[in-house]
Parts: sequence; structure tokens; C-alpha cells
Amino acid sequence: MGASIVFEIYGEQISHYVSDEFRRQSVIAPSSLTWLMLHETLELEHINESLTLAHLVPQSGVPLESLWRGAKGIAIIFWDYFNAIYRICFALNTLA
Repeated sequence: MGASIVFEIYGEQISHYVSDEFRRQSVIAPSSLTWLMLHETLELEHINESLTLAHLVPQSGVPLESLWRGAKGIAIIFWDYFNAIYRICFALNTLA
């Protein structure tokens, strides 16, 4: 459950970033980006659902420890992924 919550948080942040990038460009007409608005709304719903789930977890004990373990695990995976993307995009000489 912790991994799912963190995944949704990252998903919303990535969606927000990508949406902002689409809005900054002028090649694709804004009228063609309706799907983008729908996706942003959906991501916000996922965040709210994740918050509801988080409030269901006891404040201590095994359930909380398990939630943190899952959250940290997926956060590390995302961290490694974005570091790799950064190296590919901006620092090719560090891939050795």
C-alpha cells in the first residue's frame, strides 16, 4: 500500500510537469489537449484516494512499518530511474 501511495504521488507530479510542458508549446493546438485536462483530474482523484488510504493505516506497529517499507522501496526505484534519465539527457559522460 505504501508503494501504491508513493506511486500516485509521483504520478501526479509527473503528470503536472508534462501538462505544463504541453501548455508551453505552440505546435499542438490547445483544443487537441482535452485528454490532458481529463488526465489531470483523474490524477487528483488518485491523490485523494491515496490520502484516504493513508489515513486508514494505524499510527504505529507492523502495518505502519510495512507501509513505510513499500513507500521507501518504490521511492528508491523512482529516484534511480530519474537519475538514469538525467544522465542520459544531460550528462552522457557519466554513464561509464
